[in-house]
Amino acid sequence: MKRKSKTIIELKENGKIIFTTGNALGDSIDIILREEIYSSELKKGRITETGIFKKQILDEIKKIEDEVGETDIFVSINDTPSVHKKRILIKTNGRKIKERDITSMESLIRDSLTKKGKEVVHIIREGFSIDGKKVSTPIDERGDRFIGSFLVFTIDDKKPKLIKRILNKKLSGFFIEPLLVFYGLKASFSKNFIIVFNTNSTQIIFGRDNSPRYVDSLPLGVNDIVRDLSYILKISPRDAERLLYKDKLLDSRILKAEDYPIAIEKKVASMRFLEILEFIENRTERISFNFFPEEVVICGEGAKLKNIKEFTKKFFDLPASLGEPDEFNCELKLDNLQMISTVGGFKLVKMRETKKRGLMDSFINLMERLFD
Repeated sequence: MKRKSKTIIELKENGKIIFTTGNALGDSIDIILREEIYSSELKKGRITETGIFKKQILDEIKKIEDEVGETDIFVSINDTPSVHKKRILIKTNGRKIKERDITSMESLIRDSLTKKGKEVVHIIREGFSIDGKKVSTPIDERGDRFIGSFLVFTIDDKKPKLIKRILNKKLSGFFIEPLLVFYGLKASFSKNFIIVFNTNSTQIIFGRDNSPRYVDSLPLGVNDIVRDLSYILKISPRDAERLLYKDKLLDSRILKAEDYPIAIEKKVASMRFLEILEFIENRTERISFNFFPEEVVICGEGAKLKNIKEFTKKFFDLPASLGEPDEFNCELKLDNLQMISTVGGFKLVKMRETKKRGLMDSFINLMERLFD
């Protein structure tokens, strides 16, 4: 039986919608198709005219399925999640602990947050204890009191409900872009301090032990620099954007106390970017865990700005790198920075399927024992 391909639909904040179809089998991610469309109905991540938006999405899915056959659909929303710490107790009365016990805990968490108007997009298993003793692998251990600790990422359920109505049974799952970026980065990067410099916003992802721990965002992005340049230089926004990406406008000399003579366009761009970095620095103080960053990884459309790595490195006094995606196979010529979140999507799909297969294997083993 031929396995269905997976299609990840990424709803970007600038009206761009990216459809990527491929497979995540074994250790490899194979990209088959990739298509971008623009929707005026998707403004700053909000869907305005539902009917037109629905037609655009379904028409594109039909094109994909005409080419590759039926495909599982996953949607990524550019949103900033809330993070919840949850601790669940199950009385196991001396029996062996099974994977289904952990799944039951996660179901309880989903149900409780769903009632509060939240869509659970990701759950991290932080740790377990049996009868007060911490255990790294609880499966098949015995005990009376089994406790699981979880880190849960949620978003408001309004947008997911709308997407579910549009796609109905075609929808296989939801993701949020910051987590896709985290999981899509090449494994060699430190993932404890990631800046995603987008068109209209900037997201900050803090991680520990190779897991995302906290996500924050600022309502400032590349377009704020473009608007400043357009206003001060009295040029069109298009010319301002072209100037920003073409020239080395981010000048780290502005970080020094001395008043260096800097061209006006460099001063305008550098001052706004400096403001964004200062906001990020202030947000690090909100983190509830010990934060010892090893490097800053810069992602998003703004990572294409010249000198952004050098400027960020000097501001934070840390090594800085431009993000790169983890390994994938594709014959198409693709933008590496844009592929980070896409690769993260396929990796999360693979993680979900692995978990499902584990549950199915447990169920089959149980049935075999019952009928032996």
